[in-house]
Amino acid sequence: DNTMSNNDRYRWIEYHKWSLKADWYYPLSSNQKLILRASAQMGFIGTYDKHKPSPFEGFQMGGDGMSGYNLYGVDVVGLRGYENGSLTPENQKSMAYNKYTLEIRNPFVDKGQTIIYGLAFAEAGNAFDKLRNFDPFLVKRSVGVGVRLHLPMIGMIGIDWGYGFDRDIYGRKGGGQPHFMIGQQF
Repeated sequence: DNTMSNNDRYRWIEYHKWSLKADWYYPLSSNQKLILRASAQMGFIGTYDKHKPSPFEGFQMGGDGMSGYNLYGVDVVGLRGYENGSLTPENQKSMAYNKYTLEIRNPFVDKGQTIIYGLAFAEAGNAFDKLRNFDPFLVKRSVGVGVRLHLPMIGMIGIDWGYGFDRDIYGRKGGGQPHFMIGQQF
């Protein structure tokens, strides 16, 4: 309602936020070093009063999943092969998202606490401005390769190259994108 003042509009804002994630790991080789990882994620935000949607919280999708800032509790969800935030609806946050990942990992170095492994991945996902627009099959797709280094005292460092097959919200094709990671991605 445009006639309401901001004090009335945002008084007693109530919402509920749901995030679900499932990971499954399966060894593909007899020595259990070649690993298949399957992951599915989804999230949504609902309101108790359709006239008082929350200006806080939300999801932002695309890129490496890292961000130098957090805007009002917006969860940053990476989808490699696209630029950061490029799959988020134009209001800069979405109310629902889904993401699916298949990844094959193989260690190159496994000496004590130092682990270096390579990976190949396929990802698909999308972000939606409203919960009623959510469609788990309307996804943006990407594939790529990467390397992870887990070093004592530093933690996880990674670099990926992903190729996005579909167009982002600005009409640009994802194309080839490098992505850097520091720390464990949850």
